[in-house]
Amino acid sequence: MIQVSRYKIQNMRGQLLVEAVLAIALLGILAGIIGMAVNVSTQSNKASGKKTVAVALAQEAIEAVRAIRDNNKTTGRGWNRIYLPPDGSGDKDASKGDGNLYYIGQSANEWILSTDTANRDIVKDGVTYDRSVVIKNVCRDAKNGGGDIAATGACNETTNWVDPSTQYVRVTVTAGGISDIIVEEYLTRAKNEVKVWDTQGEFTGGTCSSTKVTGTGEVELGSGGC
Repeated sequence: MIQVSRYKIQNMRGQLLVEAVLAIALLGILAGIIGMAVNVSTQSNKASGKKTVAVALAQEAIEAVRAIRDNNKTTGRGWNRIYLPPDGSGDKDASKGDGNLYYIGQSANEWILSTDTANRDIVKDGVTYDRSVVIKNVCRDAKNGGGDIAATGACNETTNWVDPSTQYVRVTVTAGGISDIIVEEYLTRAKNEVKVWDTQGEFTGGTCSSTKVTGTGEVELGSGGC
């Protein structure tokens, strides 16, 4: 018969207890690591989702400014609303720079630039996004819109001159937990539509009267003048 002393039994129980405690501690550490990893992943996914929305909002604003530029309706906004925002009147104060913030709004189902801060915040899926637009003059190193872009903002009119046909636009979208999303673009004046008058009837019906087309195809203005 094999006999095991009480001392050996107690020693074995103590060893098992230590191993159990170590195993529990190890499981706790692993659970903590897994929990941290899940939390980091969750936060990362949330941040990624916010960033995606912010990028879309910034791009939407750029598209809106383009639409404002291209709207040449009598009641529309037009290029002057970009060069002299938000209503196309008054003097362009290029010295204001980044402090001159505008916001994207809508009126009669058309995009508009606004100074109303009510258009500043946009709520998506419970997250508030702050969106603003900065518009600056573009300065070139040659007069009359020639040369390369030398600066934005206030032009010194000595070594760089304002180009009234180009404007710098920067859209910034911010939200908690993500870095600012910034989209920049240079917008140019929309090209004028050209109408070719190649018949006498078209000229007569225009601003000139009593016109005629000669045998060589040239247009000759009549006594009515223009």
